[in-house]
Amino acid sequence: LRVGPRRIHRRVRMLASLLHRLLSRLPHVAPLEVGRVQCGIVSFVVSGVPASAVKQYLACRFVNVSVSSRSSTLLDMEPRGIDACVRASLHYYNTEEEVLLLARLLQEMPLDAMPQGEHMSSQPEHTSLQVPQQSPTPPSTAPSTAPSSASCECGVGGGGRGHATDGVVVLRWQEEADDAAQCRVMNDPVTMRSLPTMIPPGGFTLESIGKRRAMRAAQQADGKALQYSVFAPAALCPQELRSHMPYAHGARDQDLVFAGICGLTNLDRDNESSECGIILHHPFWGKGLCTRAMRLVLRRAFSDEGLHRVFALSSNDAMIKWFLKFGFTRDGILRDHL
Repeated sequence: LRVGPRRIHRRVRMLASLLHRLLSRLPHVAPLEVGRVQCGIVSFVVSGVPASAVKQYLACRFVNVSVSSRSSTLLDMEPRGIDACVRASLHYYNTEEEVLLLARLLQEMPLDAMPQGEHMSSQPEHTSLQVPQQSPTPPSTAPSTAPSSASCECGVGGGGRGHATDGVVVLRWQEEADDAAQCRVMNDPVTMRSLPTMIPPGGFTLESIGKRRAMRAAQQADGKALQYSVFAPAALCPQELRSHMPYAHGARDQDLVFAGICGLTNLDRDNESSECGIILHHPFWGKGLCTRAMRLVLRRAFSDEGLHRVFALSSNDAMIKWFLKFGFTRDGILRDHL
């Protein structure tokens, strides 16, 4: 009762949307839901494999699903030409890692060794999501350097909601001690090459970075933003750069250096939506750190802040591709947007 039906409803829908999207990307799996608003029951079939065999395969790997026969949903299954389907019933206490495990097991299922059943003649249409309805555990198409599961540990160093980590990357509230490093990062032409309009004439100064941080802190106090400094393992940072980068205060692993910034802006709690963004210094690119940091931000957005929609704006093709690979879907084009 303390959780409340509204939060339970949001979490169940988020988990179901995540599973539906992951299954839709498996060529041999066809989710059956086609409605605009989907519930926590995700029904699907595996091409050429009886639903009972799928259930047995998953049960041997400690994943519990059920089977629904044609007699239970005659009006739905008869037009599709199927006799049974697998039902995954998601609850608010299920985790994103469990959803990912189910999708991974189905992806790895040895179809040639399974009992054969009827082949589905066609796949149903799928509802396209605007943004990833998930906490920051992305689909299986995330870069291979990303971990198969992630955790968000609050209270690292006693910071409560101001800290989060997946064991590699650490996020914490932006502090004055980070200003010099942030100024260096946001004036770097390689790091900012996709964000040229963000750099003011003459570049950023310590004073302008301080004002920017103070403005974000005020927005954060009003519940309209969440702004983090990103810290990454010092071993991934070039030796000549380490002396310019502050270490993560209060983190369990002190061998972490400033790598960039990320967070949520334009946080609209009435409509449960927010914009997300990240700037990672270029020496840390290509190591999966951007994915890890964004995963933590999205977990905070969906699980802790109770948001329903998170979006990103970008005019950079490479960044757009990264967001799409991460699990976002293209929502539209803002023309003449300043």
